[in-house]
Amino acid sequence: MDRRKNLITFSGKDAFVVLDKLWNGKLQEEADLFYDRTGEDYEQCLVEYLIEQKYKLDPSGIQSVLKQFQDDKQFYELVHLLLVSSFDGDQKKLRDHQFNILTALCEDEIIWENDEALKEYLSIVALPTERKELYTYLQSMFT
Repeated sequence: MDRRKNLITFSGKDAFVVLDKLWNGKLQEEADLFYDRTGEDYEQCLVEYLIEQKYKLDPSGIQSVLKQFQDDKQFYELVHLLLVSSFDGDQKKLRDHQFNILTALCEDEIIWENDEALKEYLSIVALPTERKELYTYLQSMFT
């Protein structure tokens, strides 16, 4: 991670702009150069950087990240980014985008079985850390 800090020096907003461009087929050459210098995946590093910065996504950013997660269910850090960027630990009432994030999470069995850090991220944002409990929580918000 120390080598990355020297290479990724964007603000959170700029890092997300770069990530979005990468997702839209631009900046592949830059991603290849990053890999050549570090041996690491540029997309992965940008997402981890945004998580570390606790960058708050706007609604269109949330939709972009959700879409990427739907396309790549093994990229668990996208869910971590959605959690740290969309929840502040006070979920007395869920906004639509928060409901959509949690619904997508509850519906994805693979992440619950394989993502060792998921429960930690849920705990950080004061959400239930078990799938069934999270589903019950979601239902309780709209009954």
